[in-house]
Amino acid sequence: MTETIAQEAGELFIVGFHGSKPSAEVREMIREYHVSGIILFARNIESAGQLAALTDALQTEARQAGYTEPLLIALDQENGVIRRIEAGVSLLPGAMALAATGDPENAARSYAASAKELSELGVNWSLAPDADVNTNPDNPVIGVRSFGDNAQLVSQYVVQAMNGLQQNGIAACLKHFPGHGNTSVDSHQDLPVLTQSLEDLQGTELVPFEAGIKNGVNSVMIAHIQFPAVDRLLPASLSPVVISTLLRKRLAFNGVIVTDDLEMKAIADHYGTPAACVQALKSGADLAMVSHVYETQKESIARVVAAINEGELVEADVAEKINRLRALRRRVGRWQNHFDAEKFSILVNNDNQLANELYQHSVTVVQSPTQIIGPAPLVVTFDHQRYSLVVEHQKGDSALFRAILEYYPEASKLSVDLTTATPLAELSEMKDQRPVIVGTSNVTGFNDIQAQAVKMLIDRGHPVHVVAMRNPYDCRWFPALASYIVAYEPTPQAMHWAASALAKKGNPSGRLPVVLP
Repeated sequence: MTETIAQEAGELFIVGFHGSKPSAEVREMIREYHVSGIILFARNIESAGQLAALTDALQTEARQAGYTEPLLIALDQENGVIRRIEAGVSLLPGAMALAATGDPENAARSYAASAKELSELGVNWSLAPDADVNTNPDNPVIGVRSFGDNAQLVSQYVVQAMNGLQQNGIAACLKHFPGHGNTSVDSHQDLPVLTQSLEDLQGTELVPFEAGIKNGVNSVMIAHIQFPAVDRLLPASLSPVVISTLLRKRLAFNGVIVTDDLEMKAIADHYGTPAACVQALKSGADLAMVSHVYETQKESIARVVAAINEGELVEADVAEKINRLRALRRRVGRWQNHFDAEKFSILVNNDNQLANELYQHSVTVVQSPTQIIGPAPLVVTFDHQRYSLVVEHQKGDSALFRAILEYYPEASKLSVDLTTATPLAELSEMKDQRPVIVGTSNVTGFNDIQAQAVKMLIDRGHPVHVVAMRNPYDCRWFPALASYIVAYEPTPQAMHWAASALAKKGNPSGRLPVVLP
């Protein structure tokens, strides 16, 4: 190699930065270290046009720094509840909503639409689709990001989704290997430990990954989860048994292997990010992800430089990783995106029509209203919720109320503020017994304020209609409801079809892709 050791080490990294224009820090990462990739978050994005200008600026920086292949520019654009850009793009359904349509081809259609938009914006790597099998209803971080709880069904949708991306010029990434669907701990907060045997993994978690690999997926992301039956000492993202033996050899994966963010607490608190970067690369990963802190990025690259100089990372292995990364960059990278705002607006409008069609076929009526709701229902929503650190923005639930107003213009709204000491005080003072429509999200148990609110309303004689705006499992914690509708995500289109079902004036046709306990 003709690069400096610092640039060899730098090519093994994907980094993030802060700001809507290339910062001095990220310019240094490109100029001095030749990092292979940049990951963008909502913090970097103001609009579609601004994102297109940003990706152009990053690629210009790379070309001026002497890159021979364009940068990988990555976005967590799973759609649904995980999307890093919302303004100016279509709001396409996420994984479980797509699976609820009952047609895997819809995953190809949706991800193809997403790919075309991302390509116009200069993004070339979508860290999607999620290949986890959500077998744990209490999973705090996956849930509706998964296509379902059946490995074979998930596999069908995963293959269609990755094809939708890759056939339209965007690299796909299956995550979170070897499977995050059975966890009860969010790896952003701590290290999950799962006790499944290798046989259990092979029968469930690994099935969608195998299907994606056989169909030529470009990349796989390694999870921060420990599987003692596979490796008693190290989590998957740092384990040579998981990365080199299981993924690279046994599953014969020849594409790019990227770690999940090594600044997450599951790794940073137990191993330290710089040391973890060396261990992950030594164990077989091609790309170490350090998404947030510039000083940690510099320290991590310095540790990898030392590991190369000291022979801990073998030069031939480093060269193989770089060749694999450059091959992907040649395949999907472009130096300029030639963004056309008018053309993009037409594309987004067409994709939103597709999204509305898909939402109609995804919203699921689990229990239909037995009678027409009165003219002036109360809509109860819950403010200031945060389900997982992977969700950057927590939107309010005004989309549900706006959708209800389409059919019930005399409806009123009550927002329960979860940050107050007595969040249910206003509900407890209600004097009438009118119908109530409650929008819930990821109810965690009988003691959850949302479950307490529903029970209080039912005990006081109100007919209660629940719209589950995320996980379909919320009904586990409720007594008898007047109706139960699963929307999977709180987008305006999903809320429209949920409201139409409540009013018995629409025809949403979704089917549950999970079994409700």
